[in-house]
Amino acid sequence: MLSNSSADHQRRKLDAIGLLSYFGDRLVCSDQYGAAKPAPSIVLTDCTSLGLQTHEVAYIGDEYELDAIGAQPAGPHA
Repeated sequence: MLSNSSADHQRRKLDAIGLLSYFGDRLVCSDQYGAAKPAPSIVLTDCTSLGLQTHEVAYIGDEYELDAIGAQPAGPHA
């Protein structure tokens, strides 16, 4: 999961809905990496943390400009 939110905030949200255990340490948040969406560098960081290349990733988001358009330069299917 890739988020512009803080890691603590995302962990609390995922825990509240019972999904935290599915993500574990596979949570990349902008407060930890010094970059935010739509910067390609944070998308690449997320792929690296999963051990995947960008062409192996489907990027799904809820904001067209930030997510779909922003992710394209990094290479995932958006």
